Amino acid sequence: MFWQRLREQVELERKAKAVVSSFAATRSKEYRGRVVDCCGIIGFCGSSGEASHVLLNGIELLQNRGYDSCGITTISNRRGRPGSDGRATLTTTKFASRGSTCDCVDLLKTELQQSRKHAGHAVGIAHTRWATHGGKTDANAHPHLDYKKRVSIVHNGTIDNFEELKADLERAGIPFQSQTDTEVIANLIGVELDRGIKFQDAVRNAVQKLRGTWGLLVMHKDDPNGFMCARNGSPLILGTTQTGAKTATGAKTATGAKTATGQSRTAGAQEIYVASEPLALASYTNEYLSLNDGDVCYVSRTGGIAHLEDGRDKRRIQAVDLALQPAPFQHWTIKEIYEQPQAISRALSFGGRVTTGAARETGSREMAPASKEARTPGLGGRGLIAGVSRRVVKLGGLENNPRLLEIRHLCLTGCGTSFYAGLYGQELFRYLEAFDSVSIIDSSDVESCVFPRPLKECGLLALSQSGETRDVVQALEQAEKHGVKIFSVVNQVGSLVARMTNCGVYLHAGREVAVASTKAFTSQVIALGLIAVWFTQHTRVSDSRADHVIEALSHMPSVASQCLGLDQTCQKLAKRLYKHKSIFVLGKGFGYPVALEAALKIKEISYVHAEGYGGGQLKHGPFAMIDEQAKTPIVMLVFNDSHAAAMTNAAQQVKARGAELICITDDPSLVAGVADEIIQVPSNGCLTALGAVIPLQMIAYHMAVMKGINPDKPRGLAKTVTVV
Repeated sequence: MFWQRLREQVELERKAKAVVSSFAATRSKEYRGRVVDCCGIIGFCGSSGEASHVLLNGIELLQNRGYDSCGITTISNRRGRPGSDGRATLTTTKFASRGSTCDCVDLLKTELQQSRKHAGHAVGIAHTRWATHGGKTDANAHPHLDYKKRVSIVHNGTIDNFEELKADLERAGIPFQSQTDTEVIANLIGVELDRGIKFQDAVRNAVQKLRGTWGLLVMHKDDPNGFMCARNGSPLILGTTQTGAKTATGAKTATGAKTATGQSRTAGAQEIYVASEPLALASYTNEYLSLNDGDVCYVSRTGGIAHLEDGRDKRRIQAVDLALQPAPFQHWTIKEIYEQPQAISRALSFGGRVTTGAARETGSREMAPASKEARTPGLGGRGLIAGVSRRVVKLGGLENNPRLLEIRHLCLTGCGTSFYAGLYGQELFRYLEAFDSVSIIDSSDVESCVFPRPLKECGLLALSQSGETRDVVQALEQAEKHGVKIFSVVNQVGSLVARMTNCGVYLHAGREVAVASTKAFTSQVIALGLIAVWFTQHTRVSDSRADHVIEALSHMPSVASQCLGLDQTCQKLAKRLYKHKSIFVLGKGFGYPVALEAALKIKEISYVHAEGYGGGQLKHGPFAMIDEQAKTPIVMLVFNDSHAAAMTNAAQQVKARGAELICITDDPSLVAGVADEIIQVPSNGCLTALGAVIPLQMIAYHMAVMKGINPDKPRGLAKTVTVV
């Protein structure tokens, strides 16, 4: 049975790839031509004049952290260049995106190609920004200089006391060119330099005056060989290579060899890379080390890394897809929607996380333990029922942590799409009765009072695609502070959340570039389903509901592939919807979190106001928003489950008030005669609603394209939010 299931999973993966390949083949011509090529940090100390190419490549990869503005500073390492005084000089170029476009990287790329003023520079820093302090302007873009243009700085984080510090500096006559908190740091360093303090000590002194979070890179005009790094609460990692060694992608970095940007490199010297996340380093090195909070160090192309204690663990950088364009697809959003069958298969480890073995028995809270003779030793003192064979979930990230089995009260936490995935997971945990209580709270609202007592029986499960979201990190810090057990579901291997918890489940969904998350949502729900079954196996003698969940999980790659076949229907519906001012999405039970996620996707990428509600909530106020003249669209998720009667009744009510009714269902007979449009999705038990999110994602995508909006880069948003 196990090998048959594994073969089925492999075959589903093959079919899923065929679906994507077929789509790409039929649409490659349609999707060519309009591909749109920034708050992340990257720094480079090299052996030859290629800094601008490495920095630009890093900016393009780090656009998940923001794309309101971007910029670079490099330093010449040649004496006597035209226009100089014989010393090294700082050169800075930066741009903000214009209007509602996201073109800052294109503007920077064009300027670098035309001016070549950074050519020949071997050391530099770069930044891509999501605006927090100060608007989206060239002046507010990073890097920032001090008031005498001696230092250049890039910063990720938030300085809590910047207004107080800025007021002190202005009273001392120090001028400012921007509205940002980062320029305050640059000017603090400048004041220290005016006092005769050496550069490295000036940076340390300035950092001691800050309150908040920061990841900093700081260059000085008289130091052409390196720069300072500082971290507090904002991720910063270091990687090194010797030219001539092999890179992570297997390409040699020797004389004449090509980098990711196609530039040749010189052999024989050490190169140092600094970034806010491993993705930016993946082209150049196989491993990295992380700075800790409070670290301040100096990196140099001649002296390596200074002022950092030895003995730190190095982490491997996982192989990632470093493609900068989604070709042959028009956008990353639709590409990632179409990758969901493969992503789901990877979350299931192609069946490897579901094996055939002895059923678990635990002496659970509800049932007396089986006799000692009936058990074999199991995890954490729990047991397996000898001789009983059934499919069980094996999760390596949890198996070696028996303390998790002490959890009786589970809290889930996440932000945005991850929060809604957690809401679906909450329903799965409750369906399986895996814990005494299950709750979910937005990460930004996590405080000690939210954790059920006793704290030693409480666990916090954190959800984050990037593994770097600041609110999630702070929620975990709160939990650790109060002795709450923590574990996580993340996509980015080796990310901050993964390192903090050191226990959990990786999605392995692959890199997600579009700001609006699609494949991560479905993969997170799959992972939560696996975790729910895993805990149930250790708290029940036998439970047919766990078997039903496993069955639904195993069918999801095929269900996702079938749902992708609804694309043309979704395009037609998008054409009817994209001009409306408001859309409402209704669901109940497992359909409720999908309704919320669908509404988020619609407003996130098409800028159409959308709200998700429970199936019975309209009559408590939102009915007033239905405009009979405008035929307000209502999308309803009606499935053949315990909520079918309530949802069909709600459908009759909204239809009676003149709404245009679109129903997504696994049983069209439930809404025949009342729905204006019906989208049929496969029936798949407790995961039927999860399949329904795919046509809703496609509708949101096509609405955005029809409105002329780039769905990959919604205005005002960032993929990874590392500020509070």
